Amino acid sequence: MKPIRLFTLAALAAFSLPAFAAVLGPDWIKVTPEGGSMAFSGDTVIRFGAGAKFKSKTAKGTIVCDNATFGDPAFGVAKACYSRQHPNGAVLAADGETYKLALQTAVRYGAGSKWASKVSGAGTWRCGPQSFGGKDPAPGAAKNCVVGPLPQAATRPVVVVPPTPAANAWHAMAYNLASEQGIELRFGKPAETKSAPTLPSRPAAGFHQNGSLRQPYGFGPYVPEDAQNPNLYMTLGMRTIGVPDVPTVTDAVQWFQPGAIGGEMAFIAPMPVWQAGNGALLPFAIDNYISSGELNANEKADLPVINIADINQGDSPSTRLSIIVTQGSPTRQATGFTIGTVTARNEATFKLPLGFVATAGSVTGTGEFALIAGMNVPKRTGQIVVVSLGGTSDGTKFKEKPYKWWGGALDNTKPGFYSQGNYAFMKVIGTLDLPANMKAPSAISVTTGMNHLRGVKWKDNHINGFLEVNSPLADNLPLMQPGGEDYEKYPKGAAAVVTSMSEGTVGFIDLGPLFKYTNDMYLGNKAKNLETRNVGFSPDQWPYQLTAANIPKLVKVVTLEPGDQPVAAWTSATYNHNSRNDVKDEFTPNRSPYNKLADPHYPLAGVATRKGKLYLYSLGRYAPGEKLTDPEPSDITRVGVVTGLGDNVTYINRSKGHPSIADDALNTAITVVDRANRKINLVKLRTSQDGKRVTGTVETVIHDSRIDPIFANEATNYHTTWNTYTVGDYSGYGVHNYRFGPLIYGGNAVWSPAALLSPKGEHMGFLKLPSKPFSGFQGNVP
Repeated sequence: MKPIRLFTLAALAAFSLPAFAAVLGPDWIKVTPEGGSMAFSGDTVIRFGAGAKFKSKTAKGTIVCDNATFGDPAFGVAKACYSRQHPNGAVLAADGETYKLALQTAVRYGAGSKWASKVSGAGTWRCGPQSFGGKDPAPGAAKNCVVGPLPQAATRPVVVVPPTPAANAWHAMAYNLASEQGIELRFGKPAETKSAPTLPSRPAAGFHQNGSLRQPYGFGPYVPEDAQNPNLYMTLGMRTIGVPDVPTVTDAVQWFQPGAIGGEMAFIAPMPVWQAGNGALLPFAIDNYISSGELNANEKADLPVINIADINQGDSPSTRLSIIVTQGSPTRQATGFTIGTVTARNEATFKLPLGFVATAGSVTGTGEFALIAGMNVPKRTGQIVVVSLGGTSDGTKFKEKPYKWWGGALDNTKPGFYSQGNYAFMKVIGTLDLPANMKAPSAISVTTGMNHLRGVKWKDNHINGFLEVNSPLADNLPLMQPGGEDYEKYPKGAAAVVTSMSEGTVGFIDLGPLFKYTNDMYLGNKAKNLETRNVGFSPDQWPYQLTAANIPKLVKVVTLEPGDQPVAAWTSATYNHNSRNDVKDEFTPNRSPYNKLADPHYPLAGVATRKGKLYLYSLGRYAPGEKLTDPEPSDITRVGVVTGLGDNVTYINRSKGHPSIADDALNTAITVVDRANRKINLVKLRTSQDGKRVTGTVETVIHDSRIDPIFANEATNYHTTWNTYTVGDYSGYGVHNYRFGPLIYGGNAVWSPAALLSPKGEHMGFLKLPSKPFSGFQGNVP
């Protein structure tokens, strides 16, 4: 709940302006401006609007004064809520003054915990003992007359102020989010504690020449590759963004290798990508964007503010690259662009509306859409921008015919449909306006309840993607329509959670209308499918601009407890409403969360606050997974609260695994960064047998004096089990690797250096960067 506003009689009278009095009458009181909350003890008629345009609603309890509650009676105009009844907690008058009531109202007279009360009818009354039985309830104290029969109402009123000045601070900082001041607004102050321990460092076991780089390795020794010893090579790739000392995009974006396996050696320290040569940290794509004019190297507006990539299991990321968005300026649109790897390197860009500044982003679990949360600075509102994503084979333009690449479609790029996340096409297709109590959205996370493993098929004793097997799509529509063998291979909807830190609010978004519309265009019939072949950036080319019928819907907004600032959001990856059914995953039938579950496992959303709470919500039917559902706002319920996350939480996201977690980390474990205490924590979730309660325990995984952490990204345990975090050290201009479990090689060798791990973890190396990193994502490089 937000801080409260108490109304004096004079203040209430001052609200009675002719602009509404002529329409509503002199008895109507302005209760709160648009975006504020109000509470009434009984059924009350409330009117919302401005000038001569109003909508009415009869309600009781606490409600929000906004378009989502009443509908918009006066588009583009600042509105307010009016009632003939004073709200709970309103101060009517001081002792000795008079007050006027338009309706019968419960009134209390007194101070502190000592009150007299009565129900007063319409008319003018004096605030004093004579109106309350002739007895002074609190002799010697300064008393008031207050609306509400409950003794606690005066000390805990429920009328909430409209958006706080902090929301205005976000808008004032909008075009400077990539500065030191912008980072402090978003992530708090740097770590200052001196009490953190210093973990032991693992020395290099040897060095290996990789191209032009001499790289240290942690375990080995080197075994040459031959016919009998193929020595499977595997590498991890990471992309970070940071605040450079000199505002240039070439110092603000980096790529590097947080780990690699080859020749039965483990490269365990973060290091430059050896394929780039000479230790270069600047991605190849940045030079291309600068050469083409998409980015200006020395333009402050082109500094990055958000870095988007999905965290998923094994070899199934929905973004094999990062989507990075710049901050823009009053005269320069913000740009979104991709940064990939040496083997997933497709380049694509998009432009956001002028005046829109991105603050957070998320991408759907099978690569269909990106949601960009941010501020419309000219309108001083919060918005969500929807971007349609089209993945294709590596090095292929969106208009070119794809080749066989990681199970992708073989006929054409399919924006808004299941893909392997190597995006060659991105297009802004719509904007969702947020209510007035979410003017500065600060975090967002989205889930479909599915990932790429759901789309796997076995054919000829090989793993294939369903689009690869059944392309061209138009000739196989029956297979993907209800009852077809591939109908349950792609998602039917998604849910997102968005937070506004400054206003303490959390919103829930239904992407069902968007998925239903897009899936129907691809699969409804051949005529619609033919339209999707004409992919392009013009309004008459696919994907089309969204309408009111298919734009995602904000279905619920909740306000957190007073003082709680929601700073980060998480959603479970593969739990969905239909995951309770007996749905077999063909790829990993013995380990998949899609197997029949004995207990309910609904999709979850988590919201972390600055001061270390984690609010957990069931998303019910809003993340349907592979089958259609018909959700309602009542599906979204709070199912648990976990405390003790830290003193300045800056980041949460899915964990990919931990030795103490048996399985299913993507749905049951959350990585948390406690910047103030220099800690990386893990929250382990447990769902009750009836699925209605979720509890959690907090375990510190990394605690080290070297780091000023804003983010921590876990290595993907694919082929090799890494049990390693790469941690961004903001004040230290770099990234550290920390190992918290055994490193288990997955190739022909049978070594696992578990006995060599220090009990509380080990420091595995540091890589200096040309900027202060505040966001980074890594994964297996295909």
